[in-house]
Amino acid sequence: MLYRTVQTHLATWLELTFDRRQGAAGPAYVEREFRRYLECGILAHGFARARCAECGHDFLIA
Repeated sequence: MLYRTVQTHLATWLELTFDRRQGAAGPAYVEREFRRYLECGILAHGFARARCAECGHDFLIA
């Protein structure tokens, strides 16, 4: 639920919080961390390959 909320409302929140039209910008790390959070769980942004020691099954962890 949190992921979907951030995904849906991030652009609006950033625009309202950091009024770029007035030249006022918040700390860059705030936007960067939200964007990195949204990348979490997407295999295209990186993953680890793991193997079950008992059955030998390989799986990916985003």
